[in-house]
Amino acid sequence: MDKRKVLLLILLIIAVAAAAGYFVWDFLKNKSGTCLVLPQAYCDAAKETYVSGQFIGITANLRPGVKVYAPFDGTLKYSGKTSMNGVETGIWTIENNPSGSLDVQSTAAVFLANLTRKLDQGKTVSVKKGELLGRSIGSIAAVDSYNFLADFKRYNPMVGYSLTDADLLRQFFPAK
Repeated sequence: MDKRKVLLLILLIIAVAAAAGYFVWDFLKNKSGTCLVLPQAYCDAAKETYVSGQFIGITANLRPGVKVYAPFDGTLKYSGKTSMNGVETGIWTIENNPSGSLDVQSTAAVFLANLTRKLDQGKTVSVKKGELLGRSIGSIAAVDSYNFLADFKRYNPMVGYSLTDADLLRQFFPAK
């Protein structure tokens, strides 16, 4: 065997070993944490956020590539974009009602995040608890800011629409 072929074989083995190492590292670092929604480092860093004294949800500052997981079985829907901290951000909901609409028995997890997952606006797909929804994309938000927001909602028959369920959010993201 000539030297070029041996060198090429060695380089191929090194590349395969590096790729396998990266996937093992990525799996261990990015597996779902105790909050079920994010890897543990981000579960620990997530915080309750208030705007004008009003609780808006749990926020985190995700670097690009962080995995986001489904907190429970349900129907995933992409609802378009909104502005969050001056950046266009995707609106993702997971509703535990197969009909796709909130009613008395329903709970929804709403995520504001730019994810790698592709889903046409208004389309739905079934997801299972712990299933990978996608990876975060885009740059890290400014200091004291965030680029991910989780807001769990529950239908409130007294008012006829869904309200943030802070207690449910705190079950996933216990206060520190």
